[in-house]
Amino acid sequence: MSARPTGPARRIELSRAQCLERLAGVAAGHMVFSHQALPAIGLVDRLVDDGWVVIRSRKSLSLVGSDAVCGVVAYEADEIDPATWTGWCGVVTGTASLVSDPAELAR
Repeated sequence: MSARPTGPARRIELSRAQCLERLAGVAAGHMVFSHQALPAIGLVDRLVDDGWVVIRSRKSLSLVGSDAVCGVVAYEADEIDPATWTGWCGVVTGTASLVSDPAELAR
């Protein structure tokens, strides 16, 4: 097990473009959503397309309600080096809706 660094932590804010670029490079992340009026988190696959974070998940994850809108959600992904305790974390917040258009689903 590696020891934590003893120096002061440094935080650098990423631009929107930098955040989306890093989010596009990870295999998966976590979706935060509301399920039965409680906060929930699920591991999801995603793609970043023209400034949009598109989530692909199992139907059982219950991200989207019957009205095809699940309100405010957040997507988080990160990369941390356990040896140096350095890395990055990106969070995107917004609203989610079900993609049902066959052309969009095929794309």
